[in-house]
Amino acid sequence: MEGDHQSHSLVINIAEEQNPYGNPVCCEFLYAAWVGDENTIDRILQQNGKTIITTPITPTGETVLQIMAVDAQEKHVFAIQKLLEHMAPDDLEIANNFGTIALHFAASSGNKGVADLMLNINPMLATIANNGNVTPLYMAAFSGHKDMVEYLLPLSGLGDDNSVYGSTILNVCIDSGLYGIALQLIRDFPSFAVNKDFEKKTALEVLAQKPSAFDSRADFKKRHNLLHLIISFPYGTFLKQLTHQECSHSQPVFKLLQHIWEETEQRTKSNLFTIDRDYLLFEAAYNDNYEFIVDLLKRHPDLIYRVNSANHTIFHIAIQHRCEPIFSLIYELGPLKDFIAEFKEDDTNNTMLHLVARLAPRDQLTLLPGAALQLQRELLWYKEVEKVVNPSYRQMKNKEGKTPHDIFTKEHETLMKEGEKWMKKTAEFCMVVSTLIATVIFAAVFTVPGGINDNNGLPVFVGKRLFSIFMMSEIVSMLSACTSIIMFLSILTSRYAEQDFIEALPFWLITGTTSLFISLTSMMVAFSTAFLMFGKHGIADVPAFVGLVVFVPLMFVWLKYPLLVDIISSTYGSRFLFRSRGRLFCM
Repeated sequence: MEGDHQSHSLVINIAEEQNPYGNPVCCEFLYAAWVGDENTIDRILQQNGKTIITTPITPTGETVLQIMAVDAQEKHVFAIQKLLEHMAPDDLEIANNFGTIALHFAASSGNKGVADLMLNINPMLATIANNGNVTPLYMAAFSGHKDMVEYLLPLSGLGDDNSVYGSTILNVCIDSGLYGIALQLIRDFPSFAVNKDFEKKTALEVLAQKPSAFDSRADFKKRHNLLHLIISFPYGTFLKQLTHQECSHSQPVFKLLQHIWEETEQRTKSNLFTIDRDYLLFEAAYNDNYEFIVDLLKRHPDLIYRVNSANHTIFHIAIQHRCEPIFSLIYELGPLKDFIAEFKEDDTNNTMLHLVARLAPRDQLTLLPGAALQLQRELLWYKEVEKVVNPSYRQMKNKEGKTPHDIFTKEHETLMKEGEKWMKKTAEFCMVVSTLIATVIFAAVFTVPGGINDNNGLPVFVGKRLFSIFMMSEIVSMLSACTSIIMFLSILTSRYAEQDFIEALPFWLITGTTSLFISLTSMMVAFSTAFLMFGKHGIADVPAFVGLVVFVPLMFVWLKYPLLVDIISSTYGSRFLFRSRGRLFCM
């Protein structure tokens, strides 16, 4: 109710404050149409006729119908129908100051019902373009409204004779993720696949700049996440991942890419079309579009040696953008990778190792939480590229006289300090908790539940199953707490060398955090069994109370689980980041 009131107030404010004609009837009519007041709508229409419908009520020239078409809720449809009853076909072509008609607004909002009402009166509305040469079909495709696009397509007058406009619609559909519609357009009008749109782009160029169409990077990281592989294996997901190539290529976007390539190459062979494959290659590389690059290189393997104006191959660009899938293609080249690894920048004499020594782009760093994990990933990248280049390149100086390691140390100085600070702060906090648990458990060992039997000096509950669980829990909790203390103490006393951030520090943090959780859980088990033993000797409702207490360790899991998963995935799952998938030369 509050949201509706705000919407009504907004409509009235627009009408009252921005109405250039100062006509209060327009305000009343807009409000009545917005709230669906049938009586007021009928009264105003009878008194004012069609004038109230065609009168602009905003500085940019929008009419009541255009405003209503933007948000046609069920209660608005009646008002729109009433408006249309008083309008001639030409009245629906009334545009605002930008040449935008009511159907544009309905199309951009996906209001198919309203669009149908308008087109039943004037079918030619679908072909009207505004001052920016934008049609309702373009608006619907740009906004990603699949149903509206499918509805408007037969009415839009698309054909080979207006291929520039058709290519524009095709590219907008691709950009909005409407790949099924785009594929149908290619099949119906093959020329759309090769012609340029209003922005001088072809469909291949749009796909090269849209990695999200293939979702290769996210999918690559997911399938190379160690925890994901382990967890998914029992459910058969792991086996499905092995056939990912066949599954993914059945998706509409891959079929679309195949049809575009077939049409492009056919016209290229007939000298009807030329394509800059180098441009496509580097556009895809700059946008981390792995799947597009694989498809392009399969068709034209010679492109693997191409360089841009900075003498960079796609592997140099992948290093700069930290795109693991693209860089991993280098392992499929065999001995040829040594040749590509020798490429240097013309002006600076920088090698691959100099490039990876620079700090990664901010948007790539923030993919990992915490400075320590970010530094770890940077070190892994550096070590991986170091394996690829010639050993003599490791100490090679660029024109500024700097070695790759000099650049790495300088560029990552701040990140290393932040990582050290984060590690110490985390270790200090967890060590306090571990020490507290160890102290409590140590004292609890000498406080035996039920006391000691004076006759034989043994505990009263000795031989009972609950007492055995209690003692085992105490032992496990104490050993785990001590292990946790040792691990966190190792972190606090570490020298914090660069290499320590790769495995040593993460291993200590993983072991310490896991041991702390085990210790806390064991302590709660010991506490619960002690209460249960007393519960059997007259203390009522103890089991119910213990059931609540057992949930306390789950709070620790809830708080620390994301951190633990991130560290494990980054430390051990990253071993799979640079593995070749055998996609480049497989058929």
